[in-house]
Amino acid sequence: MDNNSNFLGAILPFVLMFLVLYFFVIRPLLKNARHKHKQRRDWNRMPNHNYNRSAQQGAVRRGGSSGHSNPGANAAHGIRRISDNNQRGRNEVIRDEAQRQEMIAETVEEISGWANLGALPSAPLAATTAAMERALPSEYIEHVKHRYLKEYSNVSEARFELRMFELKRYFILCSVFKSVPMFSDAVDGVWHEMIMYTRDYERFGRDFLGETLHHAPARDSIPDPDGRAWFDLIYSLLFRIHKGTQSEWGRFFRHPLSRNRIKELLSISDEELRRKYFRKEADEQLVNWLLESLKKQFREASSLKERASRRKGGDRHAADAQELEMENWESNHYSYENPNYGAMLAGFMIMHSVYNQDTYLQEMVNELPPEEREDSSRSSCIASGCSGGTECSGGGQNVDGGSGSCSGSSCSGESCSGSSCSSSSCSSGDSSSSSNDSGGSSDSSGGSSCSSSSCGGGGGD
Repeated sequence: MDNNSNFLGAILPFVLMFLVLYFFVIRPLLKNARHKHKQRRDWNRMPNHNYNRSAQQGAVRRGGSSGHSNPGANAAHGIRRISDNNQRGRNEVIRDEAQRQEMIAETVEEISGWANLGALPSAPLAATTAAMERALPSEYIEHVKHRYLKEYSNVSEARFELRMFELKRYFILCSVFKSVPMFSDAVDGVWHEMIMYTRDYERFGRDFLGETLHHAPARDSIPDPDGRAWFDLIYSLLFRIHKGTQSEWGRFFRHPLSRNRIKELLSISDEELRRKYFRKEADEQLVNWLLESLKKQFREASSLKERASRRKGGDRHAADAQELEMENWESNHYSYENPNYGAMLAGFMIMHSVYNQDTYLQEMVNELPPEEREDSSRSSCIASGCSGGTECSGGGQNVDGGSGSCSGSSCSGESCSGSSCSSSSCSSGDSSSSSNDSGGSSDSSGGSSCSSSSCGGGGGD
C-alpha cells in the first residue's frame, strides 16, 4: 500500500498539469482550428463568390481540381488577355491602313488618265496645264520623288503621286491668281523637296510663269477661314474633286465666304476684280471664264434659296415634289463620278454664305452626301481654322502674312484637317527671292542651298 501511495503521489501532479494544459490550451486551439476549417469549407461552397470562381478557374487552367486559386496563373491569364486585345487592335489598324493604301492606289490609277489634271469640261485649262507639264520634265519629278520617298520612308509611292498631282493643281492656281493659300502640309512637303533642286526649280518658274515662284515664311500666325473658303471655291470651279482630294487638303466647304468678300465680289467691276485677284500674265480666256463662273454661281444662289424655302414651307404638294427632285438629284449627282460634284457643292456654299452666314456650318453639312455628313458629325474640329501650310502670290508682290499655325486652336490630329491657316508665303519676282542659286545642282542628292524656313516639313503619311 505504501508503494502504491507513493506512486500515485508521484504521478498525480503530472496528471493535474496535463488536465490543466488540455482544457486551457490544447482544447481551445483544436476548437479554433476546427472552426476556421469549417469557415473555409463554407466559403468555398458559396456558388457565386469571387474567391470560389477564381479558384475554379485556376484549377481548370492547371488541369487539376483544387479549390484554391493560383495568383501567378491568374496574373498570366490577365496578361494574355491584354496581349490578345492589343493584337486585335493592331490587326484592325493594319487592315484599315491596307484599305486606305488600296483606295489611294485606285485613286492614283484613275486620276492618271485624266486630261488637264482633271479640269472640269467647261474650264479652259488646256493651254495652262500643257505649259506647266512642259516646264516640269520627268527627270526633275523623278529626282524629287526619289528624295522625298527617301526622306519620308513611311510614305508610299502612290501617296507621293497623289500629292504631286495636287501640287500641280496648286501651281495652276498660282499661275492664275495673285494669292493662293496653301492648306496642306503634306502637299507643301513635296514643294519643299522641289525647291532643293534650285536650278531645276528656277528653270520651272521661268518656263511656266516667266519668273521664279519663291517660298518664304510668314511672320504671324492667324487663322484664315475666309481664305480657306476662297480656296475651296476657286479649286472646285476649276478641278474635279476625287476620292483623295480631301485626304490631302482637308474637308472642303466647311467655312463660309466672309461678308466683306461677298460684298466685294458682287459690287466691284470686272476690271477691279482682275487687278485685285488675277495675275497680269494669266490666260485671258481663263480669267474671263472664271469671272463669268463666279457671277453665275451668285445668280444661282437665289434660286437655290427659293428651292430651300419651298421645301421648308407649308405647301405639301410643292414639298413632295421638291423632295422627289432632291432624291433624283442626290442619286445622280452626289458621286465622285460626276465631274461637277464639287462645283455643285460650291453653289450651296455660296448660297449659305450669302443667306445663312451665322448658321453656315449646320446648313452646309445638311447639303453634303450622307457619308460625308456622318464623317462631319464625328469630327471635333470641323469649323476651326487649324492647318499648316504656305501661300503663293504672283505678280512680283510678296504676301507675308494673313495666316498662321493655329497655336491657340483646339485642334489635334486629323480632326482639324479641314482648316485654314498657313505659316509661310511664296511670291514670284526677283524683288522677294527666298532661295539662292549657290552651288545648286539637279543631281538626286539635291546639293543646293535653301533657306531653312523654306524647306522641310509636311511629309507624314
